[in-house]
Amino acid sequence: MKFIKIILFQFLFIGIFAGVVAAQTLDGSYTFSSATNQFSAGSEAVVTVTVSSQQMINAVQATVSYPSSKLTFERIDATGSPFEIDLNSSAGNGTVMLARGTTKPISGDNTLAKVYFMVKQPTNLNELTLINPSLIASSTTNKNIFSGVAYYKSGSTGSESVRQLALPPHYLPTSTTNSTPTTASQGSWISRFISYVLSIFHMQ
Repeated sequence: MKFIKIILFQFLFIGIFAGVVAAQTLDGSYTFSSATNQFSAGSEAVVTVTVSSQQMINAVQATVSYPSSKLTFERIDATGSPFEIDLNSSAGNGTVMLARGTTKPISGDNTLAKVYFMVKQPTNLNELTLINPSLIASSTTNKNIFSGVAYYKSGSTGSESVRQLALPPHYLPTSTTNSTPTTASQGSWISRFISYVLSIFHMQ
């Protein structure tokens, strides 16, 4: 049953981001945080990835690029994350993909996962960056609400920097002022499908 739930949620995850996009508030963002901004050779770097949104969300995908000549990926730890379903997260060759979902929509600041690296050469937290596809799904509109903003926090004082990512526009919601009946029908079908899948998730 657990396997079936995961497969169904994967279809749900694909439907959210392959469906029609609608005009809405883009308030979703990601934060990278670590104990220190500078990573020394021979040490282990632990980076916590947090997703934030004022809207209710139920699925996310953060694709993180890292300098493979300086960092060696070790593992992903999602222990305690409210995104309890893994959607084929993977890593290697300079990229970590954190794809997770939840059957209980959430908002606010929530930990997605911790990523562990072995440091081969000196580097810093700011050398990690989000690349496409990086997405945050609204559970009410079934659309991507990722604003393209990434925050970087490090040290006990929580010093922070902000980066606005230059993401290709087809990954962000656009206005549907001239939406067609076909688009509306597709949106309704997606909503019904998601409701059906979520009802299955609650079956024991």
